[in-house]
Amino acid sequence: MKKLVKTAAVLGMLGTIATGVYAFDFGGLFKNNTKFSTPSFEYAGLDQMDSLSGWVKVPLTQDEKVYFSAEADATFQYSNSNLSLGGQAGSASFYLNLPLCKLTLYSNLWNGIFQLNAGRFTAADSTGMILSQTTDGIQGTFSSNYVKAILYAGYTGLTNSRTDYIIDGDSSTFSYDASAVYQFNSPYALTSLSVALPFLFSNQTLAFEGLAAFGLPGITGDNSGDNRYYLTALMNGPIVKNLYYSVSTTFGLGDGVTNLSRAAFTFYPTVLDSSVALEILYASGNNGFLSPFRGFTSQSAYLASGSTEYSGIIKAGLSGSIRPVSKLFISLGTDVVMSVADSFGYSGFQWFTQLQYQPFTDLKVGLAANQFIGQDSSLNNMGISLNLTFAF
Repeated sequence: MKKLVKTAAVLGMLGTIATGVYAFDFGGLFKNNTKFSTPSFEYAGLDQMDSLSGWVKVPLTQDEKVYFSAEADATFQYSNSNLSLGGQAGSASFYLNLPLCKLTLYSNLWNGIFQLNAGRFTAADSTGMILSQTTDGIQGTFSSNYVKAILYAGYTGLTNSRTDYIIDGDSSTFSYDASAVYQFNSPYALTSLSVALPFLFSNQTLAFEGLAAFGLPGITGDNSGDNRYYLTALMNGPIVKNLYYSVSTTFGLGDGVTNLSRAAFTFYPTVLDSSVALEILYASGNNGFLSPFRGFTSQSAYLASGSTEYSGIIKAGLSGSIRPVSKLFISLGTDVVMSVADSFGYSGFQWFTQLQYQPFTDLKVGLAANQFIGQDSSLNNMGISLNLTFAF
């Protein structure tokens, strides 16, 4: 009898909760990525990843201006740097991740819209090349026809280093365990403020951003004293019909004075959803009064060789994309990379291509290939990957 009473109480509590929220969405994704790479064409390596993720979005008000959203995933990874050596060169691991868990609020304010995010979500700087990862924090955004302002504060130490890699300083004591199911990340506090003025004149947008990272002691090590500051100015808009540009420059402080600058021009022909883009990027090395640039989130400047950050290089590239039919997307690009670490010199050349086919709404299949041919042959590498995403 007591068991029946307890069961009824639990069902009643669940029913009360259900009536307090509105219709919610949920779903899942299965992802598979199989990558073969060969640095010398004498042997091949394999990197196999399979992940299963689920997501949920729960409106907490009838107008859905307040809602909770979350996403969790489990990933199995197998890596073998030299398949000719068999299993002795391979390793397998399993890890869990919670990339999203936040409360969101929308509100009309001053002829604009205010949005508040609190919890775990992806944070990125205005360039996308300095900070781009999961963090725990709070972010307020105000958007109107005349201004867009974003204020953000967050912490990295509780996120997963298996999925988000941070560029630490030389004094960091952060220790990484590649076999951990959940590896707490390197601890930093982050704060940023950005202000954009859309359509300031002739449909041009001007933006400014300040970003700061403060090293802290944490669960997995101590980053005290490793403080970095970034000041960014960005401008973008149309030049003529179907031709757009985006230019940005970032000065970093904390490692001396550093610089990351980028200019991109994109043309959109009126056929087959195609595009052609030219991009030039500079990340300072020891150049005059400038020191080597160091971002925050680890990102590889060479697609086929994942060991090089955006530092001490000039990269100039041409790329294009086309959608010959509605379900097929194809892209192709090349880059020439020059080294400016200490002096100016040729570093290498890379090409990359991608094909994505989506026969159904819930299924996407992709094929990608890239190769880097460097002046330093130890960086040479070629990779071919096949990926599949199935939504349910």
